[in-house]
Amino acid sequence: MTAYLIDLDGTFFYHGTNDLAPMSMDIVKNVKRNGGKLYFITARKEDNDPPSLNLKATRDALNLLSVDYELIVEDVPSPRVLVNDEGAVAVNVSTDEGILSRTSDELGHSIHNALAGLIWVNARFDEPGDADDFVQTILVANSLLKSGGFEHADIVKSFRSTPPITMNQSKLSPSGIDSRINGSDKLYKGQICKILSSSDPLYRAKDGVSDGAAMRTLGIAAFFVNDFKSLVHAAYEIAAVTHASVEAKLSSVLTALRYRQIFMGDHFATPITLRNQLVRATTLLGLKESARFFLERVALAASITSQISSPTEQLIQLARNVGIDHICWSTPVSATFWSFHGEHRFRRWFQGAKYKNILIEKTRAANHGAAIKIDASTYKTTCRQQDIEHLKKIGEYDEFLECHAYHYGQWIDIDTFFSIAVSMLAAKNGLSGVYLDLRDDLSVFNVDISAFANAFADRLVNRKTWNYSNYVFYRD
Repeated sequence: MTAYLIDLDGTFFYHGTNDLAPMSMDIVKNVKRNGGKLYFITARKEDNDPPSLNLKATRDALNLLSVDYELIVEDVPSPRVLVNDEGAVAVNVSTDEGILSRTSDELGHSIHNALAGLIWVNARFDEPGDADDFVQTILVANSLLKSGGFEHADIVKSFRSTPPITMNQSKLSPSGIDSRINGSDKLYKGQICKILSSSDPLYRAKDGVSDGAAMRTLGIAAFFVNDFKSLVHAAYEIAAVTHASVEAKLSSVLTALRYRQIFMGDHFATPITLRNQLVRATTLLGLKESARFFLERVALAASITSQISSPTEQLIQLARNVGIDHICWSTPVSATFWSFHGEHRFRRWFQGAKYKNILIEKTRAANHGAAIKIDASTYKTTCRQQDIEHLKKIGEYDEFLECHAYHYGQWIDIDTFFSIAVSMLAAKNGLSGVYLDLRDDLSVFNVDISAFANAFADRLVNRKTWNYSNYVFYRD
């Protein structure tokens, strides 16, 4: 059992009020759910000046909110020092920014690491046609910063235009998509192709159940890190530009929510709390039966990663039961829930043939006698049949095969899986495991990820004076 000592003024309540600061009630619920005890500390007193903040008024406010706590420790000056012989953790937050708030430097560092992890993955594949994860992430991030939020027309224009991003000093196609599949004569027919063939400035997809909407949400989380409701709506609407299915749009919300947990430094985040946040988001969006199938896959992934601690075992079970297919309820869900482990040695997962499989080498700690290969055949036949039945139920089966038949069931979506997972893990666990690679990898693209990280962090702290034109995001 853990004791949580939480300051009232400027942390739980906005300073000088009895109004809740951001995320306060979420913390209370998490403390109680995990069996902890909650104690409040405050400079307030029984004979407080002003009287509206005396202890009686404070207790009344807490009771009105149904806050279950043990004690209020009154008349405690700041700063405060805790000395304990059985473990202690201190979290210093910014006044009125919420219990899970981070300093500008901390937030910027986390965003920078997420972007660096994404670059590291894209550099491993080193193919312009496989840079779409990074390119679209940057396009969305840039649009949000430039427009001050979600601007539908600007997102559409950004996806259609030749990006300001180069890879190995070469220009990239719109949205980072290669019109030819892996250099073959086969034409790409995915969701970006459909937006490129339309001239509608406010284009919205009419179909789409692939996983592309979920891979570009890093900037959405960075922009709306302190605004759950706006994040949910922005992630859903930006996904809708290229993907029409409820499931694809929810995959975008899911990855954005996980990035948000990491950027906020959420010490209480677990697979179950992420699942609960997504359920809350579906309620906010007014979704009911249409979200059921996606939520079932999310619940399964949360269960797997809650019960298994080994990253290897998690990966195997996710690949078997949730999948790493090019479908929105497959790769994004597996990748996102795989991001809760503590591994930072990302290289160990990059042993298999590019695009086709993941080869997990035998280690001393592993229970397996030989290397394990994760490929399309790892996914349970019964699960794939459920996918097909659901695709038919929501009217997406024929269109999905039209776009993805050449690889569906043939190989896993390894680049999107690692783009999502490694980006999240880098933001959470750091880059020490791939540090030596980054000097070369960060020069693959002409994007200044430090400028993007600083822009998001600075805007959060200095919103009134923040100016997009003060930042240079692309190197000459």
